[in-house]
Amino acid sequence: RQRRARLRSNRSAALLKLSRPHEALAEAERCCGEAPGWAKAHFRRAAALEAAGRPAEALEAALQALGLEPRNGDLLQMKARLPGPPRG
Repeated sequence: RQRRARLRSNRSAALLKLSRPHEALAEAERCCGEAPGWAKAHFRRAAALEAAGRPAEALEAALQALGLEPRNGDLLQMKARLPGPPRG
């Protein structure tokens, strides 16, 4: 199962590099389903959501990943880059 999750994570990253964010998101979501406790799975999902123009959902996924790996530099950078919820 862990091997399959790694393959899906790598496939998601490759699809993002090919500018195919919707396909990357599908792979990342499958990866999250197979390895819900793996921060990188949620990071891949966040990256795909960001590339698909869905920043609020990307932030939610990044925060989920940060809950698993609070000191991950890539996730902290992503959190800082993504807009937060509107303040009212």
